[in-house]
Amino acid sequence: MGKMEKLNFGNYGRESNERATNPRLINVLEVNETTCKKEIKYPMDVVELMKDEAKADREIFYVLHLDARNRIIQKEINTIGTVDKSAVYIREVFRSALYNQSVAIISVHNHPSGNVEPSENDEITWRKINKAGDLLDIDVLDHIIISPDLNCYSAKEHFFK
Repeated sequence: MGKMEKLNFGNYGRESNERATNPRLINVLEVNETTCKKEIKYPMDVVELMKDEAKADREIFYVLHLDARNRIIQKEINTIGTVDKSAVYIREVFRSALYNQSVAIISVHNHPSGNVEPSENDEITWRKINKAGDLLDIDVLDHIIISPDLNCYSAKEHFFK
């Protein structure tokens, strides 16, 4: 895929003006966006990178694929959910990581409600991702929740294990 190839599931070739009239609608279908090899050092680097995605009106789970210097190889939409949940399958989290030869990943998802506290389901999913990363020898550097007002929760900063 190209630098920012877009998939259109709706109008099949017809342009839609909905994005122009609805500021909460972002292009969540920018799948597999390749970034400019930005290095990630802190959770706020992720928030800055994902500030547009944080405004989505439904939960979207992303995986950031990183090289050995924590530079982004790929920003991938993993799942698109509903207003309060997204079904995450661990095998899908690591599919592109293996293909990209990622050394590490960071999982990111938004909470449209604005509450960045992780749910019990978030924590269960994070534990599964951590375990799979250990088995595959792919470092899971952090799990980050972002909100429309750009608050964030970093599992690493909260000593999540």
